[in-house]
Parts: sequence; structure tokens; C-alpha cells
Amino acid sequence: MSAGIGEIAAITTALLWGVSNLIQGNIGRQIGSNSVVILRMPYQIGILGLLCLIMNADTSTTLYAFGLLAVSGIIGLALSDYCLYKSINIVGPAMAVLILSSTTVFTVILGRAFLGEILSLQAWAGIAITIVGILWVITGRSGSILLPGQDAPTGGQLIFGALLSFGAALSMSFSFILLKMALQTGVDPLWASLIRPICGGIVLWALAYTRGWFKPAWEGIRLHPAFIWLLFISCAAAAGGMWFSSVAFNLAPVGVAATLIGLQPIMVTMLGALWYKRQPSLRVVAGSLVAFGGTALICLR
Repeated sequence: MSAGIGEIAAITTALLWGVSNLIQGNIGRQIGSNSVVILRMPYQIGILGLLCLIMNADTSTTLYAFGLLAVSGIIGLALSDYCLYKSINIVGPAMAVLILSSTTVFTVILGRAFLGEILSLQAWAGIAITIVGILWVITGRSGSILLPGQDAPTGGQLIFGALLSFGAALSMSFSFILLKMALQTGVDPLWASLIRPICGGIVLWALAYTRGWFKPAWEGIRLHPAFIWLLFISCAAAAGGMWFSSVAFNLAPVGVAATLIGLQPIMVTMLGALWYKRQPSLRVVAGSLVAFGGTALICLR
């Protein structure tokens, strides 16, 4: 039963993060990706803190587990989110999140290194298929995966946007491994979900202060006051996803959880098509399905 709950939690994570990425990607087009990254943290921390109070989360944590969660938050939330939202502004949310699905590949490889998982021939075949699916969509340059008013990236811009998403995927993979290691000590998944954004947020806000990101962020909110509520909705979805992801990694194998969370690109593509009333190209849909098929092979190895 717990295994089933873990897998359902992972699928729920993919859906919630897909909704969050679409909303925040659109906001980022208006006020800048840096502004979105720093404005979303207080929302997420507040929502998760409230959930901890309501659910009476167990706050007992060893120093070792806290250290793992702190580094996980810095890498997985500060660094990965920064790279992801930069990428979304260049290549669009569907392509950025599709490339992010390579997190599964990196997680399986890192899982072998840090958690003792053994890679079978089927797992390597899944890795290859996932990469093929991702590259198929990247080289398609389809406007159906872009935000309104966003031009299709080409040349160096396309490469830079793709590299940012791959950087986000690698950072998130390290974050997942550290999260799993921390959860193995018995820390409450909900409490773990709060520690991560607090630690990641401290680093991110320190960077924002030194780089002068706060002024344009406040100016963007002043010019677009409706974004306050849109950010709240998107951050509520993201915070819920963080909680469900912790549950997934606690109750399911790391490869299985990462694979099901890898449904994000399909969620983003389909939700985006409904939201913007666009029909995604056959190449985008097929590439997304191929990439997920590869991650499924990894999951079933």
C-alpha cells in the first residue's frame, strides 16, 4: 500500500509542478525570471510552514539529516530553479521542462554512486531513449511550446537555453539523492519539505541582495498587482508538489519516484495547449512520449 501511495504522490507532484511552471513561466515573461525566483520563496515557505502547523509535523531532525536537507535545498531550489526559469524565458516552458526530465537519467546514475543501485542493460536503454526523445523536441523548434510573444530560439540561444535546463536537471538530481539520504534517517517528509526552501531561500535572497534583483521584482509587482495572487496559486501548487515529492521519495525507490515526476513535460505540454488554446505539434507530443517511455524503462528495470 505504501508503494502505491509513493507512486501516486510522484504523479501528483508532476501535475502540481506542471501547473506551477506554466503560471510562473508566464509571469517571468512579464517581470523577469530573477524576480519570479526570489518572489516565490516566501510564498512557499509560508504555505509549507502553515501545513507543518496544521499537520503537526514531527520536527525532530538529526544534524546529519539537516545538513543533507540544507544542501539539497540550496542545490535543488536555489540553483536548479534559477537555471530552469532562465531557460523557460529562452526556450519556453514545455521544452525547458522536457529537458528537465533528464533528471531521471542523472538520478539513476547518481543513485548507483551514492545509494548502491545497479544499472541494468534495460536501464541504459531507457537512458538512451530518454535522450533521443529530448533531442527530438529540441531540434524541432516548434512554436507550440513557447509562451505568448516568445520567439523560437535558434543557434547559440537555443544551445544556451538547453544547457541551462540540463544544469537544472543535474542540480535537481543531486538534490533528490540528498533528500532520499535524509529521509532514510526517519525525518518527517513534510518537515523536510520546509527545511529545503528555507535553506535554499536564504542563499537565493543573499544572492539577490548582492546582485540588486529586489528593486525590479518589487517594481514588477507594482505594475502587475494581479501577479500577487497568481504567484500565490502557483506557489501553493509548487509547495504541495514539494511535500508530495518528499512522500514519493520516502515511500518509493528513488528511480521510480524520479521517473513518475518526469511526467512534468507531458503535463506542461498538454496543460499549456489548453491554457493558450494551442495545438502542440505532433513532434512535441511524440518526443515527450518517447522521453517518458525511456524513463519508464529505467523505472521498470
